[in-house]
Amino acid sequence: MDISSISSSMAGRMDEVNASRELGNLQSAVSSSSPDEAGRKFEAMLGTMLAKEMRKGLDEGFFGKGPGADAFSSWFDEYVGRVMAEQGTLGTGSLVEQYVNDVEDAAAAADDVNTDSVEAEQS
Repeated sequence: MDISSISSSMAGRMDEVNASRELGNLQSAVSSSSPDEAGRKFEAMLGTMLAKEMRKGLDEGFFGKGPGADAFSSWFDEYVGRVMAEQGTLGTGSLVEQYVNDVEDAAAAADDVNTDSVEAEQS
């Protein structure tokens, strides 16, 4: 039985699960918390994806090709992404924060216009 093929298959599935989990975390951050947190989570997710893609350029990666190397590599990628987000290295977090703030302001302005229109009709 070739354990390397099982390990690679599991690593691919772990990447899919992690990406799905991160997307769910990002969606919940946008809907239930501050724009700042949504921006940080987006930047962390993007940083993790970048670290993973850059690591693919290495022949054996940082942790070799032995058992457990895929798990350690995934943890490393997540750590690098999280640190990049904490430091604002990519700058995308602030862009997402600004976008969320703009959307919230536009929604509030639309609500004000709708409220004023209803009040004018009732008068």
